[in-house]
Amino acid sequence: MGNYTNKQIIIPPFTSADVAGVTFGGFVMDKYPCSQPNSRPDEGSPDVAHSGAAGSVPAISKPGVPVWDYITFPQAMIACANKGKGWHLTSAFEWASLAFLAKKLSSDDTQLWPSGGNKNANPPCDITNTTEIAILDKHLNTENGTYYRALPGTGPKNWAHNHAANGVFDLNGLVFEWVMMLMSTDGYPYVPANLDPSYLKSPYGRGTISGTNTLTCDGTGVNWLKTWTVDEFNTDCYCYIAEANSGAGELYAVTDTTATTLTLSGSPANGTATFCIFKLVATDITSGMTSGHKILTLRDTDTNLKAFAIPATSDSTGAAAYGKDGYYYDKAALRAAIRGGRFYHGASAGVFALDLGAPSDSCYFIGFRACKAL
Repeated sequence: MGNYTNKQIIIPPFTSADVAGVTFGGFVMDKYPCSQPNSRPDEGSPDVAHSGAAGSVPAISKPGVPVWDYITFPQAMIACANKGKGWHLTSAFEWASLAFLAKKLSSDDTQLWPSGGNKNANPPCDITNTTEIAILDKHLNTENGTYYRALPGTGPKNWAHNHAANGVFDLNGLVFEWVMMLMSTDGYPYVPANLDPSYLKSPYGRGTISGTNTLTCDGTGVNWLKTWTVDEFNTDCYCYIAEANSGAGELYAVTDTTATTLTLSGSPANGTATFCIFKLVATDITSGMTSGHKILTLRDTDTNLKAFAIPATSDSTGAAAYGKDGYYYDKAALRAAIRGGRFYHGASAGVFALDLGAPSDSCYFIGFRACKAL
């Protein structure tokens, strides 16, 4: 099926002066937001129809073709895992790594943020640097003549996290991107249960449900091999399974952990399980905030949340230190995180921009990208 050539960038381990005690990076990230395998410049959904189930179709990172939009949070998890063992939807920690790396690579005097296709204009361009233009996504423009989104990877090098051709592109604009993080109706975040991005220890992957409530990751068949610490996820941890609830995704409390298995409360259906283990942190990340305001500070000193670039304060103006990026949320039901900003988001888009919406959202301004555990 299609062109399986996948463009990716190694993100090496690094530390940030902003966040003490955290080593970021240590994984591979897709260079561009994901597309469908058989996509063409004029056709973005040849393999999976809008809002359709990913099935066994893998997400591919390649330039010059439309992003895979109209996909829900759990289906994005499945499409990323379909690329093979090690591949998964970008986690909250991995996205934060790119945001902090972009900030680290900026000069001391001027924040050289990655710009991007965040102005709805033809040709697509950056809202501030309007001479930075890209190629129009004709597929989306044919669907709606007022939408002027760029094709991934067709903007200049300043649209990369490091302002270089060897960087990760399109983190600012084009589409919001799903990342593995949830939020409860209390405003409490579900964040990845550990910060280990490795294949053997990371809190995400693909396994098999058997019996009534056992998730096995023993390296056989589709299963990733895990060597977790016994009882590691037994407290305040929940396993989100993308295939559960007929592919709409569902959370199950973890009651026991071995090196290669989880025991879950409830009875998820037997079979393949694309999963992420989240830790629920009892901090309301919306307290004192107004949805739509811009980021002033991050929770850089919060032991439980400092690794995820989550806003701590905001106002109508925002801080240049975080690109004056926007923060949006809705506490009506369980929410999932999208980051980066859409193609008409203007100055509110950027590497620190965060929106928390329904995991079932499936529309033209949400896409995703994958990372690979090493």
